[in-house]
Parts: sequence; structure tokens; C-alpha cells
Amino acid sequence: MSLLDRFSTQSVADQDDIRQSICRNLEMVLESRRPMIRVMEAAAELPASLYGYGLGNLHRCRHSVEASDICRDLEQLIQQFEPRLQEVVVELAKVDEQHNALCFHIEASIVGDDGDRESFDTTINLTNSTLMIEGYQ
Repeated sequence: MSLLDRFSTQSVADQDDIRQSICRNLEMVLESRRPMIRVMEAAAELPASLYGYGLGNLHRCRHSVEASDICRDLEQLIQQFEPRLQEVVVELAKVDEQHNALCFHIEASIVGDDGDRESFDTTINLTNSTLMIEGYQ
């Protein structure tokens, strides 16, 4: 194997490692729950602190207006606590009432990457607060 091939192979392995690391971090952030207690709006620093780490109440997702609010919350949460992702777009793909789960399609660019968009198809089980990212685990 040539030196150039070794660097090319290493680059692909590094990209896979970065994607796996991002998936692990997304899993930790999205499986966490932030406090249900609301604080004063004057405390502008709180959302960027550990107080803002994790999801809020997802049980409110019954109507399309609330679904768009949750998608916006997820986008802000990911942008705040996963700085390796930029231009994050979250869409509600499906409400699975049979399994009490929400399915999201997350798309973003990895900072410093060649500009290709990455997708993370994510299912959040509302019964036991677990998360599954397709292609990870």
C-alpha cells in the first residue's frame, strides 16, 4: 500500500470516527431531559449552560404547530451542544403512536468537512426516553 493510500484510508477512518463521535454526543444530548421548571427570561445565559442541556417536554407533540416548535427546539439544542454540526435542519418524519415514538430526520454539515450534508434519522421513544440513531450503535 502506497503512502498516499494510507493517508486516504486514514482520512476515511477519521471521518467515520468523527461521525460516530457526533452520534454519541447527539445521543447523550437528546436522551437527557432539562428541568421542567421555567426561569426568568432575564437569565439569558441559562440556555447555553447545563440548565439548557437536554430536551424539554416532548409529550406535547400532537399537532403540527407543536411539532414545528419541537423541531426548532431540537435544531437550537443541537447547534448549542454539538458545535461540530452547522446548518442543522430537523424535520418530524413520523409520529409513531403504536410505539409512542417520534421519528426525526436531522440533516447538517460537519464543520471542516468537504461540505457534504450528513443525515441522522433519529427515533425518540417517549415511553422510556431512549433514542436510536439509524446506522449507529
